[in-house]
Amino acid sequence: MTNLFWDFDLAYNRYQKEMGGNTKYTIFNAVTHVVDHNASKKQVNNGWNAIGRGNAIKTRALSNLFN
Repeated sequence: MTNLFWDFDLAYNRYQKEMGGNTKYTIFNAVTHVVDHNASKKQVNNGWNAIGRGNAIKTRALSNLFN
């Protein structure tokens, strides 16, 4: 779990620099980056990040940030 937080922090810092600050889009981009880029090959083949739990994580982030 520590690696996941570290990966999120790195992704967040990257998007914060690219997008010019701390915004909801920065957080959402970091979440989707971690979900999409940390999925194993088996998870990607099974649709984890497109229709499975990974997609549920992205959808929850989207709904919590923008509602």
